Amino acid sequence: MTRVAPSPTLWLYRTGGYLSFFLGVAALWIGAYSWGRENSSSLLDRIQRGIAARIGISDGQIPLVAGSVAFALLGTAGAGDKPLMFNATVALISWGIGIILAVTGFWSSPSDGRNLRSATAWALLFSISALLIRLPDLNLPPFNGDESSTGMDALLFLRGNANSLFRPVGWHSFPGLYFFLEAISIQLLGRTVLAIRLSSAVIGALTVGGIYLSARVLFGHRIGVIAAILLAVSPFHLFSSHLGLNNVWDGLGYTVFVGAIWYAWRSGRRNAFLLAGLSLGFSQYFYSTTQLLWFLALGWMVVAFFLDRPRFKNYAGGWISMWIAAGVAVLPLAFFMIARPSEFYGHSLSRSIFLQGFFPNAMQSTGASDWGVLWNQFLKGFGAFTFVPSTSWYTPGGPLLRPMEAAFFLCGLIFLALKPRDLRSWLLLGWIGIFGVIGTLSENAPSSQRYIGSAPVCALLVAFALVEIRSRLNGFIPSARKVTAVISIALVLFMAADDLYFSFADYFPNTRFEGKYDFEGLGGIVANQVMALLQERKDPYEVVYLSGVVAESRPEQFLIPGYQHVVFNKPYGSLENPKLEASHLLFIIPAGREEDLNRVMEDYPGGRAGKRFNWNGVLVFLYYDVVIPEGMKTGYPGGYPALPWTEVCRGGPIRLCFADSLYPSEG
Repeated sequence: MTRVAPSPTLWLYRTGGYLSFFLGVAALWIGAYSWGRENSSSLLDRIQRGIAARIGISDGQIPLVAGSVAFALLGTAGAGDKPLMFNATVALISWGIGIILAVTGFWSSPSDGRNLRSATAWALLFSISALLIRLPDLNLPPFNGDESSTGMDALLFLRGNANSLFRPVGWHSFPGLYFFLEAISIQLLGRTVLAIRLSSAVIGALTVGGIYLSARVLFGHRIGVIAAILLAVSPFHLFSSHLGLNNVWDGLGYTVFVGAIWYAWRSGRRNAFLLAGLSLGFSQYFYSTTQLLWFLALGWMVVAFFLDRPRFKNYAGGWISMWIAAGVAVLPLAFFMIARPSEFYGHSLSRSIFLQGFFPNAMQSTGASDWGVLWNQFLKGFGAFTFVPSTSWYTPGGPLLRPMEAAFFLCGLIFLALKPRDLRSWLLLGWIGIFGVIGTLSENAPSSQRYIGSAPVCALLVAFALVEIRSRLNGFIPSARKVTAVISIALVLFMAADDLYFSFADYFPNTRFEGKYDFEGLGGIVANQVMALLQERKDPYEVVYLSGVVAESRPEQFLIPGYQHVVFNKPYGSLENPKLEASHLLFIIPAGREEDLNRVMEDYPGGRAGKRFNWNGVLVFLYYDVVIPEGMKTGYPGGYPALPWTEVCRGGPIRLCFADSLYPSEG
């Protein structure tokens, strides 16, 4: 049994355990007390029935609700704040029971069965179609270091080094739930690109079905169909669905919450409030932009209170069920946020304009004042959808939306702004506004990876604008209904065809190094070419990068089991370079450095030299692989006498120091 070192925040989790005990006892007492006392007129019975009536549940469901919080607290206490939980069995089972009790405690009988079956069938149709669109060319864009780091974090679960779903477990500062799910994929499919990216394709496809349901609830079936079609073929969303990262989950979280909360508001169904709460809670376990979903929920509730106070008050039970369900789902993670805020929020803060030195550097480079810098950030953050080119990851040479879609998107924003008393306007404008603010507050704005959660609402606004324009034209010219219908269908088909052509005929094929939309970069092509060399060889090789080689060090670590590498930061032959100890060596030498290749061949005779070229014939690097005969010492290239390890490494093993820090990625 693995022992976990005591945590400085252990008192917080002990407090959760104590609260769990007292709430659990209270829940049992309420349940036992109310058993068979339906007609009692005592004060406690009247209070219990009054609470149940206000929330809209039965007397017997109250102890289930109290028990859900108790079990969530017990799960939190069992989880702790380490990669290895205090007691994984107690933590996971208690958390799961807490969620089940919350759902059971607030559950109400569903209605509209026929409409539900029809909507579900349409959503499944769109999700399956979207998945079929996403599966081809899943190896493009080229595999990158951040995806490899995701795989390495997932391997921690398979190796028994981590089991917590509620805190970061490795390189990424995201909760472990996503990496646990990736670990399942790796267990089934091996250490492959498909294993890392398949879940993103599936979640992207489910988001397409989700936006159909949300748009149908908000505006009707027609807009739902158009929004689903446009999101299914969206180049930006297709790109996101081809990356093995947790960003694409944000779109699903926002989509489910928006659709559920509007259906709850429109129908008063408590199950819809429950779904909104669960989506709000579970979405916090993925990419950091969902942390602002809390602001959308709270802000929209405030607006709803002022615009329709009677209905808001009438739904008190629904609001209570939503927030309790969200709290139970997120509680173990919330304790970690409180216990170690720097670890949880570190990723977001390190990529923001609040980073020390951002404003002075920006003011110096642009010549603008601090307010001028902030205004430029605002233009970039909100202009990313329509006129400001994306600066990282998805870089199509323009904004996130294609030209025609950008025009309809702006029309959709205008139509929503013209309806200030329509709560749907506040909901959708709030969704877009959150990502505009995220872009504004991000360094290197606009960075596309932080906008992925906005892709569904962009498709929804384009569909809404298209139908709204047709409706207004029909109002002016009633006889033109058939003509406007044909034009609308033609526009949707044209935009869909244009998106598919751009993605699969233009963008994806040209994401290679020195392609039109170079996503791979020199470091990426070196890493991928090295991986190809290693995969051609049966025996494990230690890769030796000579100084001057630009190489991303992480992709190989996941795809090549047992991958080892050494970096020479000094010229070949320098005493400051690390000692080579492996028997199988693969030297990677910068293009044009034939003299270094000759020196390596002199020091290690009997190997094979070669060259690796890019797709366009450009030389990427020289290489030399050699097997050291048994009994022959490798030591320092050039036969230099061995120095003490501490002098060479300056206090630490070089291959470990450089492995994860040479080329940090832009998360």
